[in-house]
Order: sequence, then structure tokens, then C-alpha cells
Amino acid sequence: MKQILIKFLQENIENSESLDFEKLIEKPKQAAHGDFSFPCFLLSKALGKPPVVIAQDLQAKLSQILPTQFSKVQAMGPFLNFTVNSGQITESILKSIESNKFKDIKSENPQKVLIEYPSPNTNKNLHIGHVRNILLGNTLINILKATGNQVIKTSINNDRGIAICKAMMGYQLFHSNDTPESMNLKPDEFVAKCYVEFEAETKKDETLNEKAQAMLVKWEENDKQTRDLWEKILDLVYSGYKETFENYKLGEFDEQYYESQIYDKGKEIVEDAINSKVEGFKYDEESGAALVDFENETFGKKYLLRGDGTTLYMTQDLYLAKLKHDKYNADKYVFIVGKEQQYHFEVLFEILGRLGLGGAEKNYHFAYGYVFNKDGTKFSSRAGNVVGADWLLKEMIEHSKQNLLGKDLTKDLPVEELNKRASIIGYGALAFSMLNVNALSDMKFDMDKALAFEGETGPYVQYTYARIKSILRKANQNNITTKDIDFNNYNDSEVQLIKQLGEFQNAVLQAEQKFKPSAISNYLIRVCQSFNEFYQNNKIVGGDEDKLQSRLLLIESTSKVIQTGLGLLGIETLEEM
Repeated sequence: MKQILIKFLQENIENSESLDFEKLIEKPKQAAHGDFSFPCFLLSKALGKPPVVIAQDLQAKLSQILPTQFSKVQAMGPFLNFTVNSGQITESILKSIESNKFKDIKSENPQKVLIEYPSPNTNKNLHIGHVRNILLGNTLINILKATGNQVIKTSINNDRGIAICKAMMGYQLFHSNDTPESMNLKPDEFVAKCYVEFEAETKKDETLNEKAQAMLVKWEENDKQTRDLWEKILDLVYSGYKETFENYKLGEFDEQYYESQIYDKGKEIVEDAINSKVEGFKYDEESGAALVDFENETFGKKYLLRGDGTTLYMTQDLYLAKLKHDKYNADKYVFIVGKEQQYHFEVLFEILGRLGLGGAEKNYHFAYGYVFNKDGTKFSSRAGNVVGADWLLKEMIEHSKQNLLGKDLTKDLPVEELNKRASIIGYGALAFSMLNVNALSDMKFDMDKALAFEGETGPYVQYTYARIKSILRKANQNNITTKDIDFNNYNDSEVQLIKQLGEFQNAVLQAEQKFKPSAISNYLIRVCQSFNEFYQNNKIVGGDEDKLQSRLLLIESTSKVIQTGLGLLGIETLEEM
């Protein structure tokens, strides 16, 4: 419809040759104001009239020659609003859903995108912050693939450094005779316990930190005993991660990188940049350290090599960026990392730009906020006050099961079916609660609110889908099609719901273009709210017989959109709840 309107305006508005109608035409904020809105401000200079007068003149002219697809044009201040013929738009949208063309969504600029996540520190099990990272990453990948982008999935495992040595020393000091099995812990949780107990012990004996540093030196010197212990600890961690990744549907990576293999790389890149006189790269005259002098207050000086020639963390990132660039040469490199690392990535992207590896135009920090407890307190892995990813999902599923057992209709469910429903609802509730918040925003996680069947929650969306399926079963009619449907037979509330369904592609494209998964979850909430408002005011089975088929088609179309949207979020649906 938008393209039809654009062509109509181009042909009938004078002095509009330079206008970008595609960008200018928008959807009015209020449904009562029509379906499309065109601002007349840019015509004011060419036509020599105020925008309000231009809108009124255009209304008088265009209302006489409107295409049949539109029922009304109306001047509202400086805007010209157009209302689509309801029969035309309902037919177009419902036939698109029936044929599954609504799923055919192509990006305006499909790219090869390399995504790096969850990139954990391997001295502990994954926690609630990683859950947000993984769910955002999974969903972004689904969205990018659905819109025709090529996606490369990678992760950098931070598997060396002082934190790993602390976990290793904790094992030596407290648990060398224990196993994860003997302590009834997942392997990665066992390692985390070693780390936390070591940290607690340093409060009593500060020399332990020096001993951990000495162990790191031994590791870097490739001491066999130290390396053997390191490999043993990491085997435990990766064994635990494998289960967590399966629980959170992470799937296979195209490439995994390991800090232990690249931490001492990148020296040559820095030295070549200095010798080639790349802007800002130089040696410090006093210490001999290599740095980039940005000559501004924001970034200052960023050191890349110590005076003794050893590398720093940023140097490793430069080498990793070159590895990825040389192998994949992606159009966009996306780093899913907490927003507390904003400064690091701003500096990294500036350096990469100077090195010819693409600056901020090719690299993107997909930042996300903290996950706090429902009372606003922060979790800390160092203090042991953390919600583990596996424990969290297990609790969500268990609470979901208890909620189901409280319903009369599910008391006699076979155990296998009960567990299946609880798993789908529990995971869906957790995922939706994380994805329905703007990624950059901090959030408070409340398990009870996330599992509620009312409000902006996953179970609310899943239940709406299940309710529709229940109505369709009750109607006992299969293969509902658009054939013989009178598309002018829909009332205002039904038309509004259909128009909402027609916004699915726009929601997905917004999510893709802005890297904003919440655009889809927010959209699904609006669809479910529109459906429930329609359902409260319109009887389907047992109502007007001449409305039955058209309404069954409408609700079945709604269920398809909900299921597809939830699928992009990695959430399953249930026929019954």
C-alpha cells in the first residue's frame, strides 16, 4: 500500500521531484488518524504557502482522485493523512499470512555479519548476566538470518590470566581430593566454588594473591605441572558449559577463539604501525612502551606494548580483529558485551580504523545493561552471590510446573507432557523477560513476574496462542482459507487487529536494522493485547454465523504471526496450556 501511495503522490504533487517519499511517509501515532501520514513542511518553500494551507489544498485536490485502495485523505494541521480501504488492506494482509509470504522479509542491505558472544571468563560457571548475553545473541542471529543476512557465529574464550590461576589455587588448597560428583556440583560450578573460596581466603592471607600471580608467571613460562592443572580445570569448565549451551539453545559455533593462543600476539601489528607512521602510533620516550596517542581528553593515550615488549589486552584484540578480517572479511563485526566495556570498544574501533581494519562503521558494540535482583541489588561472582544460568532455568521450569499443577485442567496430565509444558513455558518466560527490555537498559529480574500469565510476559503471549488454538478446536473446522471470505465484513476492532498483523514485517525489519530484539517482543505484546480486546467484544463460536469463517480466519492468522514472532525469539508455542 505504501508504494501505491508513493507513486500516487509523486504523480499528483507539484514540485515534489526532490522529496524522498519513502522516508517522509510514516504511520500516524494514533490509529484514528489513518494508516499513512505525509508532512507538508518541505513543500512550503517551493509552493510559497504555509504547510497547513498546503495540506488543506492537497486534501481538496487528492480526495477527488484517490486510488481505490484508499478510502479517505484528511488534512490534520501540516500533515496529510491517508486511510486505506479496509477491504483492500484486510484482503492483502490475510492472504499474505495464508500463503506465508509475511515471513518473506528481506533486508534493504543484506550483509555478512560476524557476531562474537558469549565469550565467557572460564574461571566460573555462567550466570544470569551471561543468560542475557546468550538470549540477545541467539535472537539477533535469528533475526539477521530471517532477513537474508549471512551470519558467522564466534566466541572468544578468556581462558588464561589471574582469575584462572585463582581458581586453580583454590582447587589445590581446598578441593584437590574432591570431584564435581562427590560434591554434587556441575563441573563448572565446582571450579567456581574453588575460585570463590580462594577469594574469601585472601581476606585472611593477602600473600595468596602474590602466589596466584607467581602461578601465572609459571603458566606463561609453560611450566608442565602448572599447565597440566590448567588443562584439568578447563576441561571441567568446558564440560559444564556444554550442558549450559544446550539448555540455552546456543548451537554450534562457526569459530571459537582462545585467549591462551593469542594473548602474546599482536606485537608485530603495533610495531609495523609505528614503523609505517600510522597516525598516533609511537614509542614512549621514557619507558619504551608502544602506544597510540589520540591527543584528546576523551581517549588520551592507549598503551599497546609494555616497555619490555610484552603485550597488553588491547594488543590481543587487535590481533583477533585481524584474524577475523583475514578469514571472513565481514561487512560488520558485532561484539555482544556488557555496556561497562563501552570505553574499551570505542578505543578499539578507533585504533582498528587507523589500521585499516574498519572503524566504527564496520564494528559494533552491541551493549547490554546489568541484570539486578528484583530488589535492585547487584549479583557478584567474586563474593559467590550470583544466580547461575543452569540453576535459574531449572527454577523457572520448576515454578512453571507448580503453576500448571495448580490448574484443574492439568492435574491429570501425564508426567512427560507436564514436564514438556513446564519446560517450554519456563524457558519462554525467562527468554521473553530478558528480550522485552531494551538491551541497553539495566533490568530487575523477578521470577514471579516473568512467569505470570498476565502483563507483558512470555506466558501471556504463549497463552494467547494456546487460547486461539482452543477456539479453533472447538469450532472443529480445518483448512480455513481466504476463499469466499467477504473482506468488507470485518468491523473496526477486527480491522485494527488485522492492521496490527500487517505490521509484523516492519517490526522484524526494525529489529534487524537497529539490532533491537525488543522490537519483536514489544510487537507481540501489542498483537496479543489487540486480539484479547477483539475477543472480549466479539463472540466467535456460537456468535453470528455469517461472521464465523471470517473470524476463524482472523484468529488463525493471528496464531501464525504469534508463533513466527516467538520463533524468532527462540521460544516455542503450546497448543494447550
